[in-house]
Amino acid sequence: MAGRAAFIFGIHNHQPVGNFDHVIEEAYQKSYLPFLKAMAAHPRIKFCVHTSGCLWDWMLAHRAEWVEVLKPLVARGQVEMLTGAYQEPIFPVIPDRDLEGQVRKLTDFLHKTFGVVPTGAWLTERVWEPHLPAVLKRAGIGYTLVDDWHLKGAGVAPADLHGAFVTDHLGATVRILPIDERLRYLVPFREPEETLAHLKGLAETAPPGGFPAGVLVDDGEKFGVWPETHTWVFVRGWLDRFLAALDGAGDWLEFLTPSEYLDRVRPVGPVYMGTASYSEMMEWALPPAGQRAMGTAHGALKAAGALEAAAPYLKGGTWRGFQAKYPEANWLHKKMLRVSEKVAAAEQRGPGDARVAAAREALWRGQCNCPYWHGVFGGLYLNNVRYAVWHNLIEAERLADEILHGTAPWIEITEPDADADGEKELVVESDALSVLLRPAEGGSASSWEVRAKGWNILDTLGRREEAYHAKLAEAVRTGTAAAPAEAALSIHDLVRVKEPGLERYLAYDQGRRRGALQDRLLAPEATLAGVRDGSAAAAATLWATRAEAVIGIKGRTGSVVFTGRAEWPEGGCDVFKQVGFMAGSRRVTIGYELEAEGPAPRRALLAVEWNIGLLAGDAPDRYLLADGKKPDDPRACAEGECTATVIEAVDGWQRLAVRFEFAAPTRVWRYPVWTVSQSEGGFERTYQSTVLLFLHPVDLAADGTDSFSFTHDVLDLP
Repeated sequence: MAGRAAFIFGIHNHQPVGNFDHVIEEAYQKSYLPFLKAMAAHPRIKFCVHTSGCLWDWMLAHRAEWVEVLKPLVARGQVEMLTGAYQEPIFPVIPDRDLEGQVRKLTDFLHKTFGVVPTGAWLTERVWEPHLPAVLKRAGIGYTLVDDWHLKGAGVAPADLHGAFVTDHLGATVRILPIDERLRYLVPFREPEETLAHLKGLAETAPPGGFPAGVLVDDGEKFGVWPETHTWVFVRGWLDRFLAALDGAGDWLEFLTPSEYLDRVRPVGPVYMGTASYSEMMEWALPPAGQRAMGTAHGALKAAGALEAAAPYLKGGTWRGFQAKYPEANWLHKKMLRVSEKVAAAEQRGPGDARVAAAREALWRGQCNCPYWHGVFGGLYLNNVRYAVWHNLIEAERLADEILHGTAPWIEITEPDADADGEKELVVESDALSVLLRPAEGGSASSWEVRAKGWNILDTLGRREEAYHAKLAEAVRTGTAAAPAEAALSIHDLVRVKEPGLERYLAYDQGRRRGALQDRLLAPEATLAGVRDGSAAAAATLWATRAEAVIGIKGRTGSVVFTGRAEWPEGGCDVFKQVGFMAGSRRVTIGYELEAEGPAPRRALLAVEWNIGLLAGDAPDRYLLADGKKPDDPRACAEGECTATVIEAVDGWQRLAVRFEFAAPTRVWRYPVWTVSQSEGGFERTYQSTVLLFLHPVDLAADGTDSFSFTHDVLDLP
């Protein structure tokens, strides 16, 4: 008699905080709703459902009927609801108090809505670190799901991967169900018979009395949202065939929810997994050179016939590697931690204050994982998703600071290592602004937050090499790049392009982050094209070493003076940059002084760079004004030059204008920052920011001096 096997099936549905309504609506119509309706017609096939809290929020506001479709499936025992962290953060990288609170919030919501108390949790992106069992246990979690890859890397034999395990941290235990990687690639991309054959193989090779489980809990978006899957899954009937094949399987296959299976079997044994995620994630977390080296190693092992045995131990990076790979993601993460501390302090100060609850909710929304990393999906590269997380973090901090500082105008300047990079930064905070200045990078700024509006003006992304850019370049060279409609089903290997000519935008910023108050001394003959492409020659080195910073606070004003050196072949020059702030005001004054030493004259273009993230490069309500007038092409994505005393970058969507006023007419260059990234729909070009370069001609006579000054402000539009 053939053995038996269980099939544990489920979906995880998520849309990031800040995603567009029309995108989520399309996912609802193409995937979420038709999938549930199809499953409802096969009541024997049990499955589990996890939906992130941010998607639940959207559903309740726009498609509340989804709850009514799901309720009867839960009531009849066909569906087990999975909890998780409400706003879908990466579990190990947010404070435990926030993780526990987010899990309890989603659990409470599911209990109130469906009358169940889930004990299983979806682990965001299956990012596991060994301390998690303790906090999960405190949050009421009895089990979670990880990839079988996690267990392979811990040395678990392949024959044991289809059972349940237990793990602990300091004695706090949770059960572990491993997701079958083979099933992840079969469903829904191959014919149903291949899945049945795989499950049949588990049953036939089970030891006497064994009850192996094929576990597949994966993105619900695979069933209709990923490229061409709606046609494949629903129009061409894959899902109907799949469910019919499952329903027609014999008694050897049993459909169980995760909890039912765990109630039936004993753990295979304890397992202690290292820091891990699914295999693709651990590759994406590596820098491009590391990804190439890993690919070379895989190729050599495959040629030697040793890849299957060795691959689990050639793991790649860890999720935290994204923080080293992308400084923008690292600062966003450290900003989130800083805000979390403030919200906790505000709760201690005013536990009954309604602003505490509002701040906590905004903080949790700001912990949504999507803009903190990048893989096959847009993630960090999507400016609307980054904007939403920044907006929520700024709002949470504003509310917390109202409790901690009061509502009267205030200002303070501190010197923490704000982003944990081993260098001290300057954090300038007031009731109006929060600005991060970096003495180690010449006093440049990498965030400039307008508190009342929840906007980080400098929310942008540097242009950097990605390992997959080589695939694009090769596909263009060989003519094999496909338009989205021509592509097959897998999103991992095929090269799709959303527009021709993307390879023209593969320019890189040589690892530097983009921000504001970024200063260079260019050769007098430098051109805009040279600056944009990174080929412009320097006339002198500037801020070659850490700039010394002197902080001044007097009453309601604060200032920072940076002192450094510029070096021409003809001799040196002392450089002073002063940045002045005022409590209760968004207006900031910036001034430069250059003092030459020695008899030789020195010439250059002082270029002060400012990146402004206007979210949409060619929207008609994002444009530039020069002395109150639009240039010939005023769009945020336009390239050009003008001379003006007042420059304004207008964001009509937010009803704000970033205004620069110079002491004298100043030449200004501008160009857009475009990045080329990979998404589930193919390679795409994304607007990140508009670069403004303020140019001051430096012509220092012997022992001469020069100066340049302007003001920066953010104005509300009527």
